[in-house]
This record gives sequence, structure tokens and C-alpha cells, in this order.
Amino acid sequence: MYKYLISFIVAVFITALFIGQCSGDDYDYEDDMEYEAPVYSEPDPTDIKTNQRNLGDSETANSRSLSDSDQSSSRIEYIPSGLEIPKLSKSMSEQIVSRKGYTASYNISTKNPNWVAWNLTREHANGSVPRYKGYLDDNEIQGYVPKEEDWFNMPQSLSHGHMCPAGDNKWDEKAMEQTFLLSNMCPQTQKLNSGSWNKLEEKCRDWARKYGSVYIVCGPVYESDSPSTMGNAKIWIPDAFYKVVLCMEGTPKAIGFIYANDEQPHNMQQSVRTVDEIEAMTGIDFFCSLPDDIEDSIESIANFNKW
Repeated sequence: MYKYLISFIVAVFITALFIGQCSGDDYDYEDDMEYEAPVYSEPDPTDIKTNQRNLGDSETANSRSLSDSDQSSSRIEYIPSGLEIPKLSKSMSEQIVSRKGYTASYNISTKNPNWVAWNLTREHANGSVPRYKGYLDDNEIQGYVPKEEDWFNMPQSLSHGHMCPAGDNKWDEKAMEQTFLLSNMCPQTQKLNSGSWNKLEEKCRDWARKYGSVYIVCGPVYESDSPSTMGNAKIWIPDAFYKVVLCMEGTPKAIGFIYANDEQPHNMQQSVRTVDEIEAMTGIDFFCSLPDDIEDSIESIANFNKW
């Protein structure tokens, strides 16, 4: 009896031990599977394609944004140096001289400049350099250039009319001084010089401050090849004066003005002309460095209210 009891107890112990080991293996296996499944399971191929497509779209969008930015930069960078410099479209005497604040085309026959051109910036529209006193002979131009004594006996109604004004050159002493070269002068009525023409010069400085930069060309207009003259040097007295202004800030635009060389006040808006009209009057091709499509577009329209 005792032997049977011992054998039963041993059998029960062995059976319990075997069952415990099997139960432990099942637990460990299932626990490992539940832990490893999220880590090692293969991603859905559809998700990979979607992610790649989204990434590609993002890169394309970034590229497009950079491209637009580059185009904006190129629109600014393409502006050529010396954009204000015109060229003659008809035969006339010309000597081009470069100054610190402007460039001039001098006509030895008329004893006046054909044109004077400059880029007026916001910085140059301001300054504290005092006005130069006196007038200067220009010894750089070949041939006879009127001296100050040639202006002594001019009619009382006339004055030294600056083409590039002293007021645009208060930023530098040398630039200021060179505006008083007689090659930068035309006989201009005193009332026009100190009145309507001066107001137009001030308006151009306002535009330079507003837009940051404007390109200006001005000069004389003659109605015939035998105008009135002044002094022994026979300096031609202009019948009128032109001024053309170009702005490249934002959408390019241009505007022109014609002021008769008389003693009457001139309304600025009523004096507006297109650049095309002034080119026909003067035989000068303005802003010719611009692409043809832009030049053609802006020179055929003049809208004072857009400024």
C-alpha cells in the first residue's frame, strides 16, 4: 500500500512539472509575437508610393517657388547699366562727355547739348552740398564751346538753364560743381527756369524718393534749323524743352513733357507727351537699351495719374 502511494505521488509531481513547462513555453511565444509584430511587420507598399508621391509634390512645389523667385530677381537684374543713355536717330553733331552725376551729348553747331541724361536715385535726390557759385568753361569738348563772356550780353529775359539740375546733385561736391559747366546749359527764359521747369525738376525728385530710382533725359527742342541765336558765339535759343522719365520699379512706365521756352506758366499735366511723340520731335531714341516689347509698350502711353 505504501509503495503504491509513493508511486502515485511521484507520477502526479512529474505530470505537474511537464504541464508547467508546456504552459510557460506557450506564454513566452505569444508574448514575443505580440511585441515583435509592430516592429518587424512589412509596411504596406501602397503607403510607400503615396509617401514618395507626396515628397515629390513637395519638392516640385519648392522648385516652383524658387523658380518664381529667380524670375523675380531676373526681372530686376536684367536692367542694363546706362539705361538712361539714348542714341541719335538722325544726323547731328555730337560729342559725348561723362560727368560724375550725368552724361551729356554736346552739339558744337547749336552750342547746346542735344541731351543730358542721368539716373536719379533716392539717395541722390537728397543731400546737403551747397549750391556752387559761378559758371565753368568746359575744356574737355573739342571745338569752340561758349565761354561765360558769351553769356554776358544775353537778353534780360533769358538765364542759364541747367539741363541736369543742381538740385539733383546735392549728394556730392564734384557732381554739384559739374552741373555748372556751360556745356550743361541752354538759354532758358528766367520765368520758365525758376517757375514751371523748376517744379518739374522737383516732381522728378519726388518720384525718385517714391520709387527709389528714375531715369531722366532732357534737352532743347528747335522748330527749325535757323532759330534765334544769342551773342557772338551764336548760341541757339531753343523754342522748347523736353524731359522724359522712366521708372523700372514694378511695372515699367515712362512719361514725357514739353515746355515752350516762353514766359507763360505751364500746367504740368497739360504738358504731358508720350516718349514716342518726343522722339519724333527731337530725332533721339530714348531708353533704347530696353527689350523692344517693353520699350514699344511704355513709350506709346503717358498717364500722369499712374505716377
